[in-house]
Amino acid sequence: MITSTIPVTPAEEIVLELLWKENRPLTSVDMTTLSSDWKKGYIHIVIRSLMGKGMIEECGTVLYGNRYARAFRPIITREEYAAKLTLLSGITKEMLPQYTIALAKELSVTDKKKIINELNTIIDSIEKTDL
Repeated sequence: MITSTIPVTPAEEIVLELLWKENRPLTSVDMTTLSSDWKKGYIHIVIRSLMGKGMIEECGTVLYGNRYARAFRPIITREEYAAKLTLLSGITKEMLPQYTIALAKELSVTDKKKIINELNTIIDSIEKTDL
């Protein structure tokens, strides 16, 4: 269950995208190094806001010279974030089948086959555990 506050600001979304892309904990030093758009003071404001929204968490420290920097990781996955945004956009649970069909129309035949296989695996897993 996703309990974080959505939507996030554009700046917060950039930080989340960076964390998801790197797929490892990052410090504010890492973030300012990886994205030249950030200034040191501003990145701390964005990090603090994302922590307050329950989107990222502190997960250790890294030594930089003679100082330690806190490392952060996302609490919410990119897929969970997209799902929450979808539901907030007005898509109801009843609309999900048609929404899924509309998304599938945007895929290539090869991608559709992959998705069908993945969905069948998910359905089999659900049937085994929930029924």
